[in-house]
Amino acid sequence: MVLGWGISDLPHHKLSTSLRYGSPRLTQYLKAQGRKVCENTISESMRRLGLSALRKPRKVKTTDSHHQRPTAENHLARQFDVRSSKPAWVGDITYLHTAEGWLYLATLIKLQSRRVIGWALSDAINEELVTSALEMALSSHTSTQGVLHHSDRGAQYCARGYQEKLKSKGFVISMSAPGECLDNAVAESFFGQLKRELPVKSLFKMKRSEARREVSNYIHWYNSERLHSSLDHMSPIDFERQLKVESTQPH
Repeated sequence: MVLGWGISDLPHHKLSTSLRYGSPRLTQYLKAQGRKVCENTISESMRRLGLSALRKPRKVKTTDSHHQRPTAENHLARQFDVRSSKPAWVGDITYLHTAEGWLYLATLIKLQSRRVIGWALSDAINEELVTSALEMALSSHTSTQGVLHHSDRGAQYCARGYQEKLKSKGFVISMSAPGECLDNAVAESFFGQLKRELPVKSLFKMKRSEARREVSNYIHWYNSERLHSSLDHMSPIDFERQLKVESTQPH
């Protein structure tokens, strides 16, 4: 116990030696709960209790850009700041290893709040996967005229049907340059966080249906509770609420 906090205070904790948060983010989390703590104390306590933040696993390339389909310029141009006046959604695909084989995850993240607004899971990495994620995002957003849709140049995102759907909804299509993963750093960062904070070793032992549930629970937690340094240590949903309040205040 340190200054009144214990294992029950930890965000989405599990009784193990790994935490989703390291000492800096855990300090911010506990302060938000009204605890009087400092980062050095938290770091020392974690060390004494044998706790450590989950580490990022090895990254594997999933993009197939060797195709003849039309691509788009990079209109996002690495403008990732949440206060950017250019509304944007960023999409990407990653994969998870389960006891029954690969499970592919496609997501769409709203850049201005870092909220995951659309996602889909499948044992196949195809156009249907990314389309399902897009349809989820569209179900909660009625106006997308002029919004940037940024992705890599993978065959799924360049598929004719997907591109036509984007154009019909008024998106401005933007794509990373070949081999430039930093052009889509926000999406890459989310996948790194997911694989660090939702241990891939535990998914390896699960059936696909169980892994789906764990990923869905994680995204819900990520959107509603996870603190982001880029969001003034708020969750994406809380940050969106603040933006809504700010937009109604007189200037």
